[in-house]
Amino acid sequence: RNWPDAPTCAVFVFGAVDSVVRTAYDITAALEDCALPGLSEHSCASDLTDVISLVSDLSSKISLMTLACGGLDNMCAVDITRSIGDLADASNLLVAAASDCGTSPFACAYDVIGAVDTFDFFASDMLSALTDCNRGDSDPARISVTQWLATSGELLRRRRL
Repeated sequence: RNWPDAPTCAVFVFGAVDSVVRTAYDITAALEDCALPGLSEHSCASDLTDVISLVSDLSSKISLMTLACGGLDNMCAVDITRSIGDLADASNLLVAAASDCGTSPFACAYDVIGAVDTFDFFASDMLSALTDCNRGDSDPARISVTQWLATSGELLRRRRL
């Protein structure tokens, strides 16, 4: 048993702080885009779905911190909060498609294919939840930080700014 693991804990703590800052940024953007006189429905919807995605990401990181910092396995919560974030990301891509499909066929196709790809992540997270949520009482398993960071990095690269 290698938990708690201080370096991994630090990675997740810094990731959680990053999620809080990014959530605050999107909330301020939503305040501007969702209010009169400059109401922009597409931008407002995008900002709000980003907030949902980022709060889900924060929840996932906090659940991972319970393992890395305290040895408490909450992978079930990680899978469920990631799946909620996946749905928010898919919603954001569909909002982008609604805006792009009238002006740019390439951007439209990119958005729609991205949404389908994100639904695939949702299905993967739900399948993982079926396993992680039905394990019963067990000792925490080691998480590959490299794999987790690669997954998080991929999600950040796919995000529309």
